[in-house]
Amino acid sequence: MVSQLASLQVPFEIESEGAAPERYLFHPGLGINRQILNEAGEVLVRGEAVEAALAASQGNLKDFERRLRLLQGMPWLDLLEVYRTRGDVRLLHRAI
Repeated sequence: MVSQLASLQVPFEIESEGAAPERYLFHPGLGINRQILNEAGEVLVRGEAVEAALAASQGNLKDFERRLRLLQGMPWLDLLEVYRTRGDVRLLHRAI
């Protein structure tokens, strides 16, 4: 479903609730971002991903911060925030 929606090239956010809550974010300029959420709705980032970001940043704090923002999906959330404040968001209780 997420891939089909993304093919429309329209920004969106889909959140599913269940045993493993998750969120899918899409923006045409960034692609699809899948996030695993905890019970409070916060993004969970795997320790291995943090270690890889730390190693790739080679001690550069700014680069590490940028990589953490990517892991948390912040660039997508920043771009989608405009749509949240406009009130054009609709909540679907289940997929049709």
